[in-house]
Amino acid sequence: MTIEDFCGWFSLSIEILERFCVNGYSGSHVIQHIEIGKLWTMAFKPGEIAELGEAVRIWVTSDDSV
Repeated sequence: MTIEDFCGWFSLSIEILERFCVNGYSGSHVIQHIEIGKLWTMAFKPGEIAELGEAVRIWVTSDDSV
């Protein structure tokens, strides 16, 4: 799934999407490899990190083919 689709599916902000795009992330398959510390260096805010964490938790535990 594209990073755009992932952010849209989980109602993540345009700022989150832009940070991923600016830093070269184009697909959701790589999100699982991003460490929290890396998100800080990419200027993610605490609330954005929490929202992203919740989206990833739902995504990896979902039975749907999102």
